[in-house]
Amino acid sequence: WLLLALVALHIGTVLFYLVRRKRNLIRLMLTGGESSAAGAQRPLWLALVVIAVLSGLLYWGLSLAPSPRSSPPARMRRRGYNPAMPDAPTSLLGGRTPAAFMRRFWQRHSLVVRDALPGFAGFLSLDAMLTLARRDDVESRLVVREGRRWSLVHGPLSKGDVAALPPARWTLLVQGVNLHDDRGDALLRRFAFVPFARLDDLMVSYAAPGGGVGPHLDSYDVFLLQGLGRRRWRYGKQPDPTLVPRLPLAILAKFKPTDEVVLGPGDLLY
Repeated sequence: WLLLALVALHIGTVLFYLVRRKRNLIRLMLTGGESSAAGAQRPLWLALVVIAVLSGLLYWGLSLAPSPRSSPPARMRRRGYNPAMPDAPTSLLGGRTPAAFMRRFWQRHSLVVRDALPGFAGFLSLDAMLTLARRDDVESRLVVREGRRWSLVHGPLSKGDVAALPPARWTLLVQGVNLHDDRGDALLRRFAFVPFARLDDLMVSYAAPGGGVGPHLDSYDVFLLQGLGRRRWRYGKQPDPTLVPRLPLAILAKFKPTDEVVLGPGDLLY
């Protein structure tokens, strides 16, 4: 409201000055004198001084007002991915506190946590994932590998895409599961210690035997939580980012892993 009052005050001053100036010019033309114009200018100067003083007071008042950044909107305080969380040890991070994890591992080192979520075995079946992948409001991908050849199909998938799947060497990925399943949303909120600006979505993948998306570089931090089955992960810093040419996927041409781990149900790899 103070800002609106200040803007209105300045606009009013300009209009007042223009109107009075026009009247003075008409009066000079009719009377042919100068004394009346000089006398009419005095209220203008007085008004400008008053406006300047009021503007200074308004600016001063705005500088003392609390910044809106210090108080988040009520809807964010009621329901958000970054509520005030107790900094207590959690099995999700191997018995570490969120603060200790962010300080020691976040964007610094990888971390393997066994039984990060004890008893977790996923919450989506393959049929449920295929149902989501057939929807046009869900982002999904189907990756198939045949020897050194890779193929990529973007959703929504058709019945023909599913019927043509080989018995092995394919992977289905469904993005934004937290937007379509309450259980996915609840799982993503388990990672609410991560700043909201860096929290993207929950992706669920299903890999047939020998399936995968190939060695690649991620430009973001990833928490890999194993559901049903077991999966081998090879990873490490890559000095050479050269990609295999003429592929639909960004596959590293000279992948040299430094670490290898097999995850079981409930295990986590950061």
